Amino acid sequence: MVKKAKDEDVVNAFLSARNRPFSLQQIVDGLQSKGLKKTACERALNVLVENGNVTLKEFGKAKIFLCRQDSIEIPDEQEMLQMDSEITHKAHELKQLTEKRQVLEKQISALNTAISLSDAISKCDQLSEEIAESKRKLDAMGPESEQVTEEEKKRVEDQYKKMRKEWTSRKRTAKDILDGISEGGGKKPKELVEEIGLEMDEKQDSALAQLPAIDEPNKRNGIGKYRRADHGKD
Repeated sequence: MVKKAKDEDVVNAFLSARNRPFSLQQIVDGLQSKGLKKTACERALNVLVENGNVTLKEFGKAKIFLCRQDSIEIPDEQEMLQMDSEITHKAHELKQLTEKRQVLEKQISALNTAISLSDAISKCDQLSEEIAESKRKLDAMGPESEQVTEEEKKRVEDQYKKMRKEWTSRKRTAKDILDGISEGGGKKPKELVEEIGLEMDEKQDSALAQLPAIDEPNKRNGIGKYRRADHGKD
């Protein structure tokens, strides 16, 4: 059966290990884990002070307790150097462990945000289906599918620009005539259009009105830059 340490021994060991002044309440707080209550601590301190193991300093109503300094073994120079070396070694170990912990925390964070195995399998199946579909389309085109040359592409673009320019010019001319008639007749262009029964491109959802204009063809690998037509300004 393990013999329980005396309260005086527990209090004395607490003060010796820390070697600094303590108030009664600080000692009680520090020995909570030992199960010592305030009354027991106070009684033990009185015994230690009476035996000369603990020094009591009174400042008014405040009482300060500290262990006897002559009872503390002071290390010699060689022991101090050894302790300094151990502290340096422990500090280096702490730094390495801290860095290792940071690496592990990053790995854990990455694992927590990574895609799950079931989601990865599902995504893999989806991509496999897309690849297979693209391969079927490629096979359907056949090995002899005609490729558009740069010359052919430029010829089509030039013809497209020419035809669209002509359409734009005619549309602008018609608009100018319509504006002139509406101004002379004192009517708004919209009213005149309805009265005459003209069919506008926008109203008929003309295919030409939906076609984009080519700003700078044959740039960046032969691919032109396109913009949607501004119907209100043509």
